[in-house]
Amino acid sequence: MKAGKPACNILFRYAGHEPETLFWKEPCKAVTTRMMDRAGLEAAGTWARLDPFDRKFVAALPGGRVLYVGGSFTASIYPIGSNGLTYDIPVAD
Repeated sequence: MKAGKPACNILFRYAGHEPETLFWKEPCKAVTTRMMDRAGLEAAGTWARLDPFDRKFVAALPGGRVLYVGGSFTASIYPIGSNGLTYDIPVAD
């Protein structure tokens, strides 16, 4: 629960970085998480939604794989930006 509503607590860690937590505002049973490379993002139709700036950060991740989180109505990926922290890129609404 987060703010009195169901939420999924997602713990993840990229190699060489500190562990992170994000909360997805849906119950975990409605949430899909996976590490995706460019081919996976292309197959999902997500790669085309990224601008060249964001594509650069996805490609630079360990193994070129980025955390994908999808729920019932939206999805995001979480690459590591130039400040060394992950950031949210909505890829489906």
